[in-house]
Amino acid sequence: PELCTRPCLFFAQGECVNGSSCEFCHLEHPRRPAHLDKRHRLMLCKMTLPQVGSLLLPIIKAKVCALDADRGCADSMAYLRVLGELCSCPAALDAEWPPPRQTSSERLFVVALQALSLRLLLTSLQRAL
Repeated sequence: PELCTRPCLFFAQGECVNGSSCEFCHLEHPRRPAHLDKRHRLMLCKMTLPQVGSLLLPIIKAKVCALDADRGCADSMAYLRVLGELCSCPAALDAEWPPPRQTSSERLFVVALQALSLRLLLTSLQRAL
């Protein structure tokens, strides 16, 4: 569910006739996926690439390691280090998290980002590139 685009509404009702050829996700989705509101999207658009990377990469790291916990996240960490270099912020993965001394609006922004799925976080990072 962390990486799927959309859940199959018919599967949830037990009525999906497409089976394995269905283009939607047949895994259980606990809730409607979170999205950034307009104010948070504007904040993200105004940031430079290193700022976006330093904000998103620690959240992405936590989500990837949570998904990959049973196998260890060494391969995932190598991939994330490459992303950090692409964003011109390789130290973001080792930085203190959450960042100290945030304003109220910055804290709310971080909380909103943490609620996003891994797919939406990666999409946001891709848009910044």
